[in-house]
Amino acid sequence: MQGVQGAAIAAGSRAGLEEGARTADPALHALCVLARTHRIAADPATLAHQLGCSPGKGADIDLLLRAARHLAVRQRAEIKLRTFPFTRYGTVGAAAVRTVTADAVNDERRGANGTPGNDTLEGLAGNDTLNAGAAEDVMSGGAGNDMYVVDTAGDVVIESANEGIDTVASSVSWALGANIEHLWLTGQDNINATGNELANVLTANAGDNILDGAGGIDTASYHYSAAAVTVSLTATGAQVTGGSGTDTLLNIERLLGSSHNDTLTGNAGANILTGGAGNDTLDGGAGNDTLIGGAGNDTYRMARGHGRDTIIEDDATAGNKDVVQFASGITADQLWFRQVGNNLEVSIIGTEDKLTLNSWYAGSGYHVEEFRTSDGHVLIDTQVQNLVQAMASFSPQAAGSVTATPLDDQARLVPTLAPPLWG
Repeated sequence: MQGVQGAAIAAGSRAGLEEGARTADPALHALCVLARTHRIAADPATLAHQLGCSPGKGADIDLLLRAARHLAVRQRAEIKLRTFPFTRYGTVGAAAVRTVTADAVNDERRGANGTPGNDTLEGLAGNDTLNAGAAEDVMSGGAGNDMYVVDTAGDVVIESANEGIDTVASSVSWALGANIEHLWLTGQDNINATGNELANVLTANAGDNILDGAGGIDTASYHYSAAAVTVSLTATGAQVTGGSGTDTLLNIERLLGSSHNDTLTGNAGANILTGGAGNDTLDGGAGNDTLIGGAGNDTYRMARGHGRDTIIEDDATAGNKDVVQFASGITADQLWFRQVGNNLEVSIIGTEDKLTLNSWYAGSGYHVEEFRTSDGHVLIDTQVQNLVQAMASFSPQAAGSVTATPLDDQARLVPTLAPPLWG
């Protein structure tokens, strides 16, 4: 074994070093980076498995170990682990000691960066970030929610089942391997993302992307878009998103918007549309959809044939105004309001279509502030309960009807339906 100053260190002996040490034994793949003055202890019986660092004065760092293709940070009980860099000291026999950067906090988070060579990076338990660097690298995060940064098509990412929610951040076209949930396209190049059989989240970059969820229930995410996007799951080819290039969505069931004013539209499936921050417009289309506006003044569209949609609102911001907008041909007297548990249901008379506003009765933060009809009427949230109570004494008309009540009951409801409830 050699010190950085070239002095020989025999196995089982000790020597003080200022910066670091490297081994001359090709069976040992280890790198110890020292803070101030440390002593290195090598036991012949365990040399191929660990390299011990005895702390010197003022030392905070104990050991970085990479042996038998494992990367770990070990600490003495009295030493606090801190973030520190690991520096390359060249090769050991036929194997290379690569440049890595470890970040260990309470032995829970570990990371490594590869170099231009072909690296093998391995994490242990904890939420690791493994950065392949250039060339073709092999990365395995182990248990925990791991992040893999790749920039070469030849990189290999290995994950086992039930070992956390893992993400690949890629600057090249990438197809997820087994047991990896999320794929984030980085940069501005025109690259593509392909999912696997899991419920994947595929995040677009600023370029033109093909996002193919493959199997599973998958989400196309525009979370990092620099501007508002307009995205529809009904489009069968490339669509101009406005804020995130021209994208093609295949086998996608869910959409996640940006922090801007997005317009998201579903298809005939059971979609989940999530607006995020910004003043978003969400239209589930046919199928039983879930619409989640998030922060901002959001608009939810509802039409005949849209099925049974659920709105999830949770925004108590003062002055916030979320709106349900009913499509052309739906008038105020064709809507039926009722309380079901903690939820508010709004049905279109004579159809199977309805909106469920989740947790409406749990507080005003779960409300939309206005219901608007195509004939220009507006019902504000503070008047909804009066309408619910009035309609509770009647039964809605059967399928095929176009108004809320039979003719002999309409006169009793007119005062309720008229202003000030419906403006």
